[in-house]
Amino acid sequence: MEFDIEVIKKRLIIKYPYFADIIVRMNYEENNNVYSGNRPTASTDGRTLYYHPECLKNLDSDGQLFLFAHEICHVALDHINRSEGKNLKIWNLATDAVINAHLQADGIHLIPWTINRPDAIDYDAEEYYQKILDEMEAKEQDSNEETKDQQSESSEENQEQSDSSE
Repeated sequence: MEFDIEVIKKRLIIKYPYFADIIVRMNYEENNNVYSGNRPTASTDGRTLYYHPECLKNLDSDGQLFLFAHEICHVALDHINRSEGKNLKIWNLATDAVINAHLQADGIHLIPWTINRPDAIDYDAEEYYQKILDEMEAKEQDSNEETKDQQSESSEENQEQSDSSE
């Protein structure tokens, strides 16, 4: 599908008039190097919204609206400045989850490959970031305990074999 940046911006302003100042002042720049993994996408540095043209061409108008609304939300919610001192990969996951949950609740359809964690609707970015860190820590502790249990079982089996060979 073809795309027109001005049309996408106009749809954003109609949908989110309270973000109009950001939408109008934002620079929009085509960039063939914007990828998430191996998928063309969009990103922002807070001043410019960079978009890969192939990403927009592969989305319908609702997908294009979602993609730009998502990036505008990063700016409106000051996620770039709030990332200081955080693990950026986890921070991006948390902020994406929170934004997407709110956009979805607002009736915007997520594009298929985006983060879809509906529980994020109940958190701000810092809270969800901490929730993810806590989940990762609990998972690591479970894994460590499982490894210790396996090592203990193995040690006991070795001891039993040693005892039976005596």
